[in-house]
Amino acid sequence: MKKILLFALFGALLVGCGSKGGSEEGEGAAVDAVVTVDMATATTRSVRDLLPIDGSYVLATNDFAKLAPQTSGRLLDVYVKEGDAIKQGQLLAKIDTSVQDAERSSAVSGSAAADAQAKQSQASFQAAKAEYEATVRAAKLNLETTVTEENSSVDQAKVDLDRIRAGARPQEIAQAEQAVRQAKVTRDKAKIDADRDQKLLKDGLVSGQQADASKAAFEVAESALTQAKSQLDLLKAGARPEELKAAELRYQSAVDLRKKRIDLAKANLEQAQKASLGVDAKRQEALATALAAQGKRSDSSAAAGMAAYGDIRAPFDGVVTRKLLGKGASVDSSTPVLEVARKNASVEFLGQTSPRNSTKIREGMSVLIEGTDDEAGIVRSVGVADPQSGQVPIRIVFNHPPAHVSAGLYARVDVVQRHVSNAIVIPDGAIVTRDDKKVAFVVEGDETKMREIDLGPSEGGFTAVEKGIKPGEKVVIVGQHELSDGAKVQDAAAQPDEKAAPAGDKKPAKQGDGD
Repeated sequence: MKKILLFALFGALLVGCGSKGGSEEGEGAAVDAVVTVDMATATTRSVRDLLPIDGSYVLATNDFAKLAPQTSGRLLDVYVKEGDAIKQGQLLAKIDTSVQDAERSSAVSGSAAADAQAKQSQASFQAAKAEYEATVRAAKLNLETTVTEENSSVDQAKVDLDRIRAGARPQEIAQAEQAVRQAKVTRDKAKIDADRDQKLLKDGLVSGQQADASKAAFEVAESALTQAKSQLDLLKAGARPEELKAAELRYQSAVDLRKKRIDLAKANLEQAQKASLGVDAKRQEALATALAAQGKRSDSSAAAGMAAYGDIRAPFDGVVTRKLLGKGASVDSSTPVLEVARKNASVEFLGQTSPRNSTKIREGMSVLIEGTDDEAGIVRSVGVADPQSGQVPIRIVFNHPPAHVSAGLYARVDVVQRHVSNAIVIPDGAIVTRDDKKVAFVVEGDETKMREIDLGPSEGGFTAVEKGIKPGEKVVIVGQHELSDGAKVQDAAAQPDEKAAPAGDKKPAKQGDGD
């Protein structure tokens, strides 16, 4: 491939030198140089996101124990030595508990007194609580009743005020207007009759009595019209000012009274609720005395069991791995006397990682054993950072014991952070760094396109691409470091073996348009 690259470079120089002043023909020929590269196709597959953890194999937590007494005292005797086989429940060592026996009697008396005080405090609290709840319920009921009654009074006053303000209803006004129209028609007809009879009276065609009757009918109709108009005017004018003022005063008085009575009911409720402070004090007192009594009972129970606490017994069948103290030693609950291991104990893995990596690990994640593809382990616990080393302990248990390992053996395992199904993957070699960005050269026809890519997890020489590459696209995996965007390339796999023909017989894969 080096020969091909040198040949292409030599050809480009020859074309460039054949043109004075850097002509356009020379520049075009140089651009058309073809680079032979190796390619690979982006595919889809399942990829695991792995996080390596260094550490060592240790005995399983449930298969190993450091035995210490549950009380302090002098070690009367240790009945086993290192390497001895032990049975579950076997007495291995004994502590002198004569001092604790004396303390037991005092603890029992203190427990009885504390129980009596706790019962009295609880009774006082329950009584105060019942009284408080009853008072609050009554105050709430009074507030609800007051709000309902006062709202009803205000609503009624508002209805009366609105009725007086609104005056006559539209139907009443319409009826009065109709009466005016009817009275006017009657008056107009009576006037016509009266005028006609007066004219006929002059001509002697009607009697004076008839003329007087028609005139009287006209005057009655005129009076009826005047009365109908007056009634209509009254309806349109509405209530008298003094009636409206009285209604407004009644409404405002109802509103003011409602506020005062509701405020008073709220104040009574708040006063009742403030009594909760006293109830809380009673409750805290009852709680404190109950806790004190519980502590006294615990002290009494602890003191009562001191004789048994003086015995150190085997937690399981196994073997004594270390004897740490002997007869006469002073011990307490933080002082191990013996270390024992279960018979046929299994192993776990105890590793360490940085605090930053520990945030990516959760209990229950699968784990790959070093050198295998078997997810045989799971994360049991993620600890807290050690103040000295700054590392976070990670404990891993196995579904089945790893082969050929033992406690104390250093190793590395991989925590499976996630499974990415149908991930688009490319070979690790296709990934190039340009300007602090991850890119790949994608082959489109006979040219390469430099694409910025977002990377996912890597496994087995392949890396998932979350953005920038599609399945089936070809990427350059050899020769990519010398490429630039838009470079022309040819697939090395599609070219004849370099040894098949001399370098001088090879021709460029593609010539420029001007050649």
